[in-house]
Amino acid sequence: MVLYRDEKGLSRYPVTDRIWKLSSIKEFEENRSELIKWGLEYNSDKTFFENFQILFLSVEHQRMLARNSENCDYVDDVIDSADSYLSFAVIIDCSNVLYSFLVKENCHDVVNSMNVLNNCSYIYMSSGIMNSYNIFYSSNCLDSSDIWLSSNMLNCTHCIMCDGLESQKYCIESKQYSKSDYLDKKEALLRDKESFQKYRNNLNKQLSNFWSENVSWNAILESSDIENGAYLYRVHGWRNLIMVAWSEWDKEIYDTIIAWAYKADNMYGVTLSWLNSNDIYCSYSVWINASYVFYVIFSILVLTAFDVLDCKTNHIVF
Repeated sequence: MVLYRDEKGLSRYPVTDRIWKLSSIKEFEENRSELIKWGLEYNSDKTFFENFQILFLSVEHQRMLARNSENCDYVDDVIDSADSYLSFAVIIDCSNVLYSFLVKENCHDVVNSMNVLNNCSYIYMSSGIMNSYNIFYSSNCLDSSDIWLSSNMLNCTHCIMCDGLESQKYCIESKQYSKSDYLDKKEALLRDKESFQKYRNNLNKQLSNFWSENVSWNAILESSDIENGAYLYRVHGWRNLIMVAWSEWDKEIYDTIIAWAYKADNMYGVTLSWLNSNDIYCSYSVWINASYVFYVIFSILVLTAFDVLDCKTNHIVF
């Protein structure tokens, strides 16, 4: 989550001899069909990784990763979104995302927040938010609204400085008030903006694992049998995962960070994988309809193992 500036603009890469050429998003997309022509003869005197390094140094790279997005010149890893700035991993129908990381699927007006998923709006200084709106300085809130300085809230509305509540409203410090008393106290509390960070520092750092069993770590939702996981949704029987979520997952996913698919299995050592991808190993940023992929970087189109390593012709391609 770092951007660098050189004489030609911003880039995900520092100034280094390890990268041959940096292209703008537009230039790279215009030349994408030419990449397959840059395959190299596999040198059996060198290891696979030595061959891969030669290939890596011979192709051009995108300054930042973006696809089908508007007014996102200062966003890296953005897909089908708009009007965002200095954020990372903004995915599918999101807009007005500022200074945030991992905002996905119909989320809007998100500022300085992390892991905001699925139909959220007006999220500020918060993390682990799903299907919620008007969430401020809070963590691990699901199906909730108008929440301030709270944590582990499930189906709650109009709460301030609360923790671990379910289906409650008009609460302050986990105590319920009448609507009129709540509004009076809320007004007084929210005037004291200088104390917000102090209140936020006192939030419960142990995030609840809603509707999950036999899991370790924090903020795990509708999951089971997880060893070492954080910010997961509908994950079953995996290990060493961070921010892996979508509607239906299957099996054999290990050491993976930031992955979404309707259904997936067999991933190992993967970072950034989206949309119907499976059987992916030791790869980075594999986006759409990919399967049987090994040691691949920045793949967008449909791939199979034979696109990556053509055993018949003894070529390796990028």
